[in-house]
Amino acid sequence: MKRAAALGLALLALAACRRTPRRAAPAPSGAAPPAAAPAQRDAGDILAEGQTWPAAMQLQGGHVYWVNRGDIDRATGSLRRVPRHGGRVETLADGLQLPSALAVDGEAAYLVSLRDGSLHRIVLADGSRELVATGVRSEGVALAGERVYWTDRVLGEVRMRSKRGGPVVTLLSGRNYPNEIVAEPSGPTWLEPGTLSGHNGELWQLAERGPQRVRGQLDFPHGLRGDRDGFFWVDGQGLAFWERDVAMTYLTAPGAETPLASDPVYLYYFRFQGDGADLMRVPKHGGGDENRIVHTDWPAALAVDDQALYWFSMRDPSASDGTLRRLPR
Repeated sequence: MKRAAALGLALLALAACRRTPRRAAPAPSGAAPPAAAPAQRDAGDILAEGQTWPAAMQLQGGHVYWVNRGDIDRATGSLRRVPRHGGRVETLADGLQLPSALAVDGEAAYLVSLRDGSLHRIVLADGSRELVATGVRSEGVALAGERVYWTDRVLGEVRMRSKRGGPVVTLLSGRNYPNEIVAEPSGPTWLEPGTLSGHNGELWQLAERGPQRVRGQLDFPHGLRGDRDGFFWVDGQGLAFWERDVAMTYLTAPGAETPLASDPVYLYYFRFQGDGADLMRVPKHGGGDENRIVHTDWPAALAVDDQALYWFSMRDPSASDGTLRRLPR
């Protein structure tokens, strides 16, 4: 019963997110506003159109990969890809049940289906599928070396399995609703968001010496991402960046929102407006102001490489027609 109730609540939350636009929190008194927005809107090239509820996106090799969640009550989700510079959109898998989390390496894509709690491995070369795990109640999956990691926010567990098969290993249990996860060869890092306005969210890492709390007293953190410099997320205080073995700092005022991306110099994020959102960037290591890049329709996913920015935009929060855009840098 608990599992069924948790799944029902997750689906209701998903539906609510589709209906209700997110609003940026007001900046604190005295905070300087971002620079003026440029005139262009949704500039750049269109790589794909008419995608049904696009969600997670990742760059791998020469392609952009993403999942379309599809309909809540039918198995109409899909895994797709398109060349980074444009071309034919390929469907690698369809008939998926609300696919959400996505992680891709050179051989396969790993995705979590929110409706049935399954974690699948889909081979990129031929689209064949392998069921990795069942009962997965999370939107967090990550790859590191020969391992795939994920979380279960209902049971409070962090799990792992070899990419090549074998048993599922529960690394930790009794956690406080772990969700987004980033994995490295040394071990996984994940967020435990806590409660809304409770300032009890935490960032944890599993290292050789055991689980370590990296940061506490966070204001409902979400959107965890990582790169070679550190980890970043947003919470009620703004866009946070934890530089490896140095310190955590907030790079923006409140109101920064997901999806997030990074390159060696900048962190990228959104600020929601009445008719869409501004795609923003801020220097990762400080010393600079926020800068608007482009105003866009409602964003659903974001990625960046050394040549361009990629994101999905939707006409409004309740629309299902996603457009994949590419803006050269």
